[in-house]
Amino acid sequence: MTDAPGPSRQKTKPTTQGNNPKPATSHATAGSSAKQAGQQPGEPGEPGEPGPSKEPQQQEPQQEQQPQQPERQFNETVAQGCIDLVEAYRRGSQQRGETLLMLAKKLGVQGTDDDDSAARAAFDTYCAQVNEIDVSRKGRESRGGSQEPPAGHGDSNEENRGRSQTLRESKGKKRADRPRSGTRSRSSKRSNSRSVSPLDLSDDELRSSKRQKPDPSKFAWARNSEDAEKQLRPEVRRTLALLRCYAVDVRFARTNLINSVGAPEFSEAEWGNVLHGKPVDLNHVFSGQYTLGQDEKHVEKLGPVELSYHAVTPAKVVKSAGDWVIAWQRTTAAVVYAFPHRKQELEAYHDHIFGFFGAIHSDYHYRILDYDRAVRKKVAAVHTLLLTDVHEFANLRTLHIDSIGASAATGHPSKRRDTASRKATGNEPCKRWNRGACNATDDACKYSHRCSICNTAGHPATGCPKDGKRKLVDVSLYHAPLPDVPSSILLDPVINQTLTRRPDLFKIITPINIEIFESLLHDHPNPAFVRSVVKGLREGFWPFADGRPLEYPETWDETRPPLLDERAQQFLRDQRDEEIALDRYSHSFGPDLLPGMYSMPIHVVPKPHSDKLRLINNLSAGKYSLNGMIRPESIKGAVLDGLPALGAELRKLQREHPSEDLILWKSDVSQVYRRMPMSPYWQIFQVVTIDGQRHVDRCNTFGGRASLRIWLAFYCLVAWIAVTKRGVSMLVNYVDDSAGIQLRKFVEWYLRYGMYIPRDQARLLRLWDDLGLGHDRPKQEHDLRLAWISFEIDSRSSYATLPNDARLKLLAALDDFCGPSRGRRRTLAEFQSLAGYVNWALNVFPLLRPALSNLYHKIADKHERFATIHVNKAVRTELTWMATHVRTLPGIRILSQSAWSPADLVPNSTHDEFAMVDASSIGLGLYFPWHHLGFFCPTPENIPTNGIFFPEALAICSAIHKVTAWRSVGRHIRRIAILSDNTNAVSIFQSLRAEPAYNPILMSAVNVLIANETEHRVHHILGEFNVTADALSHGRFDLARLHDPALHIFSFTPPLDIFPLSQR
Repeated sequence: MTDAPGPSRQKTKPTTQGNNPKPATSHATAGSSAKQAGQQPGEPGEPGEPGPSKEPQQQEPQQEQQPQQPERQFNETVAQGCIDLVEAYRRGSQQRGETLLMLAKKLGVQGTDDDDSAARAAFDTYCAQVNEIDVSRKGRESRGGSQEPPAGHGDSNEENRGRSQTLRESKGKKRADRPRSGTRSRSSKRSNSRSVSPLDLSDDELRSSKRQKPDPSKFAWARNSEDAEKQLRPEVRRTLALLRCYAVDVRFARTNLINSVGAPEFSEAEWGNVLHGKPVDLNHVFSGQYTLGQDEKHVEKLGPVELSYHAVTPAKVVKSAGDWVIAWQRTTAAVVYAFPHRKQELEAYHDHIFGFFGAIHSDYHYRILDYDRAVRKKVAAVHTLLLTDVHEFANLRTLHIDSIGASAATGHPSKRRDTASRKATGNEPCKRWNRGACNATDDACKYSHRCSICNTAGHPATGCPKDGKRKLVDVSLYHAPLPDVPSSILLDPVINQTLTRRPDLFKIITPINIEIFESLLHDHPNPAFVRSVVKGLREGFWPFADGRPLEYPETWDETRPPLLDERAQQFLRDQRDEEIALDRYSHSFGPDLLPGMYSMPIHVVPKPHSDKLRLINNLSAGKYSLNGMIRPESIKGAVLDGLPALGAELRKLQREHPSEDLILWKSDVSQVYRRMPMSPYWQIFQVVTIDGQRHVDRCNTFGGRASLRIWLAFYCLVAWIAVTKRGVSMLVNYVDDSAGIQLRKFVEWYLRYGMYIPRDQARLLRLWDDLGLGHDRPKQEHDLRLAWISFEIDSRSSYATLPNDARLKLLAALDDFCGPSRGRRRTLAEFQSLAGYVNWALNVFPLLRPALSNLYHKIADKHERFATIHVNKAVRTELTWMATHVRTLPGIRILSQSAWSPADLVPNSTHDEFAMVDASSIGLGLYFPWHHLGFFCPTPENIPTNGIFFPEALAICSAIHKVTAWRSVGRHIRRIAILSDNTNAVSIFQSLRAEPAYNPILMSAVNVLIANETEHRVHHILGEFNVTADALSHGRFDLARLHDPALHIFSFTPPLDIFPLSQR
């Protein structure tokens, strides 16, 4: 027979079983006495039996009397100890928790799946007795009854050992008052007697004691639930079906899941939440990422109830966006393993929450975490929602997020700062202003209103042009709300009088379907910015002007004489008629301006790479120009995705799908600026004059200082919708040109053109159609080789080039600017125009960025666009240097370059090299550890006095020049990585931007890199790890050899081309 721990479970006749038996020894045999079985002599039999036992227990046949080898043996000492613990708790000498823990320890139960089944069953029995004592005590307290009789009263200790000693009601009487001897009626109900362990019952009694399950179909809510479930979405029904499947035996399902091949690493306790459909505790998941111990827990059974709790609180909690992403990624992997159909839902929810982290300052990220917990709790409780049903969480968003927004004035209680007592630091950039949330003026704010990225005034970090990591699709997450009409204009009586008297001249004209546009942005994480753009579409945009300056007259006419070219004149007339037909121009209101109006001249210029003409509004003309109302710094920061962004996506796809064909596509929105309506308060300044007649221009114009910013403010939201809502996998944008690269095999049918086109392109065009953005078929292209923003890009060779005609045009512009034919002075506008042109060319010639150092230095802090500036020798030298390389360079390198770091180099490789450099007041030190080579040079005497880290930068440049020396002996180095402990020197080599004093160093290094077709990386290293190069720079050769005993040291001469000819 199989022995079971706990109360004796031997085969008996249905007449004998002692009251409250104690766990019997598993070695019971035919010779075991009744006492060994736990039965006291003279005790009555079980309730319902005919009197006390009259004969010993019947023995089993001989072959069943031999003891079987038990899974776990329990001797009488263990059984007696457990009974004593229960008795001690009954007397009140022990606490409940202490009793249960001691019982578990004595029985060897640890609450794991490895526990012996017999030990677990015994533990369950004793827990039931402890539970019964609690129930009895509560019953007496509720009736005002007496407490338990102390030991020694009533029944003897020997007689009551192991009993629960509870007093129950039975037909209005306490059990203690009932006769103890004699017989008990069979009709006495077992429920009115002492608590009987399941091990005390026969098989028939055990089956009859099981509670019958109710019929769920008879529940009051059954019919409604069944009808509602039929209306659920398929993915919700699928989730409910799996939850019901797992709920049949969650313990078994969890064990089976954990032991399955491929199950992701996840907390065992949180697996239970996943299978129950409960929200996962991300704190526990995040803590598990860093915890080395096992996922321990306590398990306690109280009758039919199993309590499970963790031994300790999580070691780490989710506090930031990064913490949340780590925990959510692990949670997503676990949930998708149990519910595969939820992958897209979980990924979309990640984007939803992560968008909040980007739009709200980090001081308030705890509110986003609260919102996340509330959302997941609601979805788990309401079995009709998905995590992506963000519109259903509006109240939660209001409660946890909208009440603070990105410009909140209060924070978490533990993070509030006493700003009144905080010492003002005027030199520190204002963090609130940099995220567009500071309401103070420049003078009133105690912090400096300047960019925290480039440290210059005029634009916040959200609009910094040097933040090269941003893409237009992400700009909307950080964009500050667009400005409203300033009060000085809004309350101007002259302007308001004209607007009131001639409302027919001023209208809001746009083809954009504003309702669809707004509905697609209902869950955008930057609602304030969205509202400002929607308001602009409905009421007209204001172009960032501070107002009309005091010196500006109320009315001004800056028109020019009519054009003499007949073709241009006819183009203007045709353009006017088309604009009037589209309602973008008002009808003529005569030859005279009305009060408050301004009229600027218009010009006709040829379109690039075309024989067609384009109308340009010259809003910068004259003393009282419209662009003069707009400060340049107020509209800086426009993000235009160039070739670097496209190149990064190309390299990513090539890494992920090395054997797949890729295809490029590009799409063009027609008349982009003209799609944006302007505020009537700005329309009054946009009067055009054609053939002597006046017309109000109602839309955004080409030539306005803020025209690009207005368009990009709208289109960055379109790009966000395309990627987030319409499934466009990859998108880059440059003004009106959108482009992408994808796997060639993915195509979709585009009905309007009646053809298959790349999937991303088809989805973008459908979005444009929905929003009302026009496009022409000839400008929607896709191919393996494609021209985008005037660059030719080949998806197969990963190479981009400048077309020959564009190259010649660039060279002509450089020669014209530097040449003496027009003298040595150019206007600020010409300087700025050339700088923009060169920046565009740097998309394919990124190594030539040093060519703009002195040009930018010359125009710094200058604002008069038509003031002339001398083109000095330094500017001409750098631009001529660029022209020399443009003539010979084949094209871009950025697409063909792979993303690599010093860690990716192959030691002792023929084509890879690695160096560590340092400089001191004594000299320069170069160290090539792979070859145990060291180089020393005394510090040059002619170092510029204004070059603080000049020696450090010179050391880096000298290491790059060693590439030429190795090339001369037949070794072609294609990649070189250099480590320096000077952050300033590292920075200029990473950005290829430097002040004029350092620029010759960059130009010298670039010459070597181009000549040898070598890629470079310059990274920072802590000084404590740069000891060999440091020793070399100080001339401590003995110390250098101590660090590298195999070191060979040589002298070297730094590159001379960094110095003027007179100093070489």
